[in-house]
Amino acid sequence: MFDKSNIKKWLADRKTQSLTELQIEVLQHVIEQEKKIGCIDQKDEAIYIKPLVDHLHSLTSSLVNEK
Repeated sequence: MFDKSNIKKWLADRKTQSLTELQIEVLQHVIEQEKKIGCIDQKDEAIYIKPLVDHLHSLTSSLVNEK
């Protein structure tokens, strides 16, 4: 769980990262946690996980194009 000191350290450790890089890191974490929780069926996975994965791919593509 985050508290103020954890958030400050987390941000300080990542101060050189771009917003896109931060978003990618957070999305990867969220997707990992959602997959651990699991989905009842493919329909739930399409509703809850696929949009996150799609957004992650979009961010990753945009990051590659930025560099």
